[in-house]
This record gives sequence, C-alpha cells and structure tokens, in this order.
Amino acid sequence: SKNAEYKVVYPPNEEEENEKILDSARFMILNGEYGDAIDELNKIPETSEAYKKAEVSKAYAYYYLKMPDEAYREAKIAIDKGEISVYSLTVAIDVCAASAYAGEVGRYLDLAINYKPDNEEEQYKKLHLLISLNLTAEAMAYSDTLLFNTEFISNVRFLRGILFYNAKRYDKAEEEFRYSYVLTSGPVAKFYRDISESAAMGNIEYKRIEPYFELPEKEVTRRVGVIKRLYDDKSIVDFLSDFGEIVDWIYGGENKTLQVALAILIASRGADKYYDKLRDALIDAGVSDEVKQRILSIMCEYGFTGGADVVFGYIFRRITIPEYKCENETFRRAFAYALGKAAVFSDKFGKLILTAEQAERTLGENGATVSAEDIPALACYIYIRSGMKSFDDNKTLIEYFGVDEKSYFKLAEKLGGYEKG
Repeated sequence: SKNAEYKVVYPPNEEEENEKILDSARFMILNGEYGDAIDELNKIPETSEAYKKAEVSKAYAYYYLKMPDEAYREAKIAIDKGEISVYSLTVAIDVCAASAYAGEVGRYLDLAINYKPDNEEEQYKKLHLLISLNLTAEAMAYSDTLLFNTEFISNVRFLRGILFYNAKRYDKAEEEFRYSYVLTSGPVAKFYRDISESAAMGNIEYKRIEPYFELPEKEVTRRVGVIKRLYDDKSIVDFLSDFGEIVDWIYGGENKTLQVALAILIASRGADKYYDKLRDALIDAGVSDEVKQRILSIMCEYGFTGGADVVFGYIFRRITIPEYKCENETFRRAFAYALGKAAVFSDKFGKLILTAEQAERTLGENGATVSAEDIPALACYIYIRSGMKSFDDNKTLIEYFGVDEKSYFKLAEKLGGYEKG
C-alpha cells in the first residue's frame, strides 16, 4: 500500500561480532571464569582478524587453569602469526616462566626488548613491561626515547622516577616524580616525590619501589589506620598534618566504602577546613555518582547548609542544601538521604522539606514510630509524596532508593497512605 513502511535490515558485521566475543571473553577472564572464556573464544574462526588476539587470551585462561602445555601452545601460535604486543609478550613470558618451557623465556625477552610499538600507549606499556622484568638498563635507555610521548608523559615520568629510585639516584627520582605530580596532582606521585626527597637526604625508608601506580602496602595500612583511629578515638581533636593528603588519596582512588566513611568522619567532627575536600569530590569525575549522593546526604545530615556544586555524569548542578530543623534523628537522616538521591534530578528541595514535616506530624498523630532501619524507606516515601517524581512509576523509584517494596508499603501505611502506581 502507499502507506507501507519499509526498513532496511543490514546483516551483522562478522568482525564486529567477533570483537564483541573477544571483549566478553576478556571480561570473563577478569572475573575468573576461565573455562567459559575459552569456550567463548573458540567461537572466533581462524579467518577472523580477531583470531590471533583470541589465541593470546586463551593462553592466559589456560595459564590460570594451570594447563601450561595448552597455554604455551596458544601463546606461541599467536606470536608466530605476528600478534606482537605488550599483552601477548607478557602472556608468553608469564606462561614460560611458570612451566617447563622456561628455556623459551629468553626468546620472548628479546622480542620485548626489540619490539617497536607504533603508538604512544603501547610505548608506555612497553616501558612498564621492561621495568617489571627487571631489565633496568634497557628500560632506562628506552625511557629516554619517550620524553616527547605527550599522551602518557605523566606515566612515563612516574616510571622513570621508579627507575632512578631503584638505581639509588634519589635526586633524579625526586625530579621525575615532581614532574609527574605537577602534571596530575596525583597523591601517589606526591608520596613518591616526598620519599625520594627524603632518601636524597639520607633517610631511606624504602629500599626499592615496585612498578605500580599505587602506594606501598605499608603506607596504605598506615593511612587506613589513621582513619580508623580517628573513628574510634573521639578524643583526638587535631587531625594529623598529612590528613589532607590522605583525603586526596582516598578520593583519588576507587574504594567507595572508604570514601563514604571519610565523608562521615569529616562531617561528624565538624572539620570545617576539610569541607573543601568534600566539595572537590562532588565535582571530581573520578568519584562515582553513588558516592556523591552519599556525600551530599552526609553533609546535610550533619548540619551543613549552603551552596555546593556537583557533577553527575555530564550534568552540572549548583545546589543549595537547605536547613531542615527536626529533633527526630530518624527523620533528619531520612530527609538527608532523600536529598542526596533527589539531587541527581533537581536542585530545589522545598517540597522535600514540606513533605518530611507533614510525614513527621502524621506519624505523631498516628502514634506510630520509625527506627533507623526505616531510613531508606522513609526517604523514598518523602521523595514520592513530595511529587518530585523522576520515573513513570513508583516501583522504579523504590528500586532507585534501594528499598524492599514490602518494607516501603508497610511504612507508607503507618504514614497515612501510598500510591502503588
């Protein structure tokens, strides 16, 4: 008919499908699903451009399954077919070093030394590999050629710092770590800059630095211990002189539990001079939206009022945390929880206050009570009843607040009604 609509359907691109299989299998390997990863990789045909990469990934999977013969076979096939990369060479060296094929390690070390990457990311990765293999002279010489590697220059400088430090050239190490820190403001680079400077003056705390972009385990333990000690001992009024560095390190990392705990510590102690650190975390792209919501809730719960900028994904909001006067601690915490969740969708919270106040009055009139366990459900109730809806149905909102549906409706009945929409 004249009104008929036609849609052109293109056949799936085989290479794109094979790349998806490869990505899926690599994710399985990261999650320890080695057998499933091999089954997935076996779906990629030899005619595919992804086949050689698949052989490398299979080698790693067999390596973790403690099947050295199969691991060596797959790695050798891939490299012999021209799949030369930092990843494939790392796999081959690891496989050979941990098996009866140790005599083959030299061959792959030579390949690694003579490998000429054609992009800046591979160049930086090759430097990291050489350092990891303790090929210090080769790594030092190669690093000299990467000083104009613009995309990864901060990482290159950091690795050069490690090379110089382990060579006991502490003044040069301090210079390289300082360069990396200036480029990134990274707390890890700052730590190594400081210990290099100290070592140059004869105070050598670490004999060797491993080629990782993280703090030594001993320092991690110390810093976490500082946070725990401040939590446990409320009599400690003055925070340590390096507390600001610890804050930067925590919010520069990925430990969400530690990030939330730190926000509670700063807010509950009224450590005003560190509130700027919380504000910085709210606009830091590296801090998750989930943690940012919790930071806003914590600031509100402990009485912070006033302006705060926050970035959720690609959305920038300039919000004002209002004052909510309430003697009931459960309601105060629930309101704060609701505000953190609502900030993703709005910068106005007047309706939340009105709804929270009404819910508190209703609860008193009904002679009902709420406990700390009800806080998420109460926060969800306040949000839904305020009319600040962001989803088409309440069920999705209840899930967004992380609340059990049954618990929500039980609480809603106490407060005089609900909508199941």
